[in-house]
Amino acid sequence: TVDRMQLEDGKSCGPGGDLPGIEVPEDHFVAGVNDTDVILYISLAFTNAVAPAQEVKSVDFSDPNFNFTGMEIRKTCSGDYLAASAFCSTDQNDRPTAALMHLCIGEDFFYPANVEKNVMLVMHELGHALGFNAISLAHFRRWDGTPLTERDTTGAIPLTEINCTGPEGQLQTATVPLPSEEILQFRTVRNGVRVAEVVTPAVRQAARNHFDCQELPGAELESGEFLPLSINSSVISCIGDHWERRLFKNDLMNPIVDENLMFDPRFSTITLAYFADSGWYQVDLSRASLAAGWGRAAGCAF
Repeated sequence: TVDRMQLEDGKSCGPGGDLPGIEVPEDHFVAGVNDTDVILYISLAFTNAVAPAQEVKSVDFSDPNFNFTGMEIRKTCSGDYLAASAFCSTDQNDRPTAALMHLCIGEDFFYPANVEKNVMLVMHELGHALGFNAISLAHFRRWDGTPLTERDTTGAIPLTEINCTGPEGQLQTATVPLPSEEILQFRTVRNGVRVAEVVTPAVRQAARNHFDCQELPGAELESGEFLPLSINSSVISCIGDHWERRLFKNDLMNPIVDENLMFDPRFSTITLAYFADSGWYQVDLSRASLAAGWGRAAGCAF
């Protein structure tokens, strides 16, 4: 079942702000959905401010001759993102159990030349929906179900004011549910850039093995050094929601799905390690993607 009390407005799955939510069917609160680990609600909008006047279900976007001629004009997809996602309900162990995925659809979304990129785009958003984000880190569990981050008497994670990640001179402060040092640690690299690294056991070993550097504390998250951290109308991301692009540019969970990513509908070992270390999932390493060439066995100097 979906927990109504966890929803932003008590009825819609979505984070609020600029990202449109989807109203949850009443029976999902009461009866739930059988034999289901995660409920994913899909929201569609249109990148060129054009929406069909008729029901979306009656439009065949996979038709290469399809166009929007004669359709109602209204703005339905703002911003420069192609997709976004957020979970809205979790179970008793904080595992995401319901999530929203919002897709911006253009005329060329299903064109053959774009299908592979968009498959990876959707997979990237699925990663976020399953818990690849800064908020989830503080909710990681040990295998016996006990929290890795200390809770208060109500079971909530205390909020802590911290310096956010980023280049020296540009650091902001924010009050966040701070993950324990068993999960996340901060350090300064590259002439003054403050970064956060996931230091959980499987992630640390996967990063060390990939770069052939057994001194690595963990795997670095994005810090806003070159790309701004994800922002919506009410929250500035203080700890990154992706791997650092300069180190993991071939990873599906780097900040941008673009031509740097060869088509591979599988997650990397380091991203699978993240999910394994969450305490919520078992992973099948035989389904991992091939090791990325970028930085492979490049040593600590890299």
